[in-house]
Amino acid sequence: MPPQISIDEYRGNAGSEKFQFILTDSKKKRILDLMPNRKSGDLKEYIKSFVDRNNVKVVVMGMSYSFKGVANACFPKADIVADKFHVMRQGTWAFEKVRKAEQKRFSDEYRRYFKRSKSLLIKTPNKLKEDEIDTVVVMLNTSERLMDAYYLLQGFRAIFNCDNRIDAKKELSNWMMKAEVAGLSEFEACVNTMDNWKTEILNMFEYGLSNGYTEGCNNKTKVLKRISYGCPNFKRFRTRRLSLD
Repeated sequence: MPPQISIDEYRGNAGSEKFQFILTDSKKKRILDLMPNRKSGDLKEYIKSFVDRNNVKVVVMGMSYSFKGVANACFPKADIVADKFHVMRQGTWAFEKVRKAEQKRFSDEYRRYFKRSKSLLIKTPNKLKEDEIDTVVVMLNTSERLMDAYYLLQGFRAIFNCDNRIDAKKELSNWMMKAEVAGLSEFEACVNTMDNWKTEILNMFEYGLSNGYTEGCNNKTKVLKRISYGCPNFKRFRTRRLSLD
């Protein structure tokens, strides 16, 4: 096994399982193997069969508690790195919960306007056009909760502009305190997740790694499955998929 690996799941619908497991070399950009399911017991048994698994120093993954348990059990000497995309969408999900809750309070006409313009609220502010900024201001002025959630989202995103672990740790801690006192129940789950994954998130700034290559592999796998009109036999599908790389 290489020093840096990435693990993930994808919807393969092969064999009797809906989800399969993928293991990649995050540095050399290559698939190491595919597994027929994502069950923790099976993954641990498979990974522990590698006599050189202690060579692994870094494991990159999405925010799956199941995979985190597998990584801790199989790679005790490795640091776990949370994938940036999976971390950042936690903030977006929390904001969307607030937006949807506030939207329900509006009239049908205004609700439709909000639905058409929701992409502007998620869009990075410095990428908004002048007329789009005016639209966002109008929407935020309709709800104090929405405005608070919007600024929490922007503050959350700003964490990932940090250049090093020390600054990121400080910004993350400050943001968590602001989110806790904001009084928005929709952000409670996000704060708890950040607390539970704090070390893995900060490792992101230490190693600068992501699951981008692995996600790309998953997309390629989905294309293969689609043009094959499904691949019910996992062994055949695994052989065909590995032959593409």
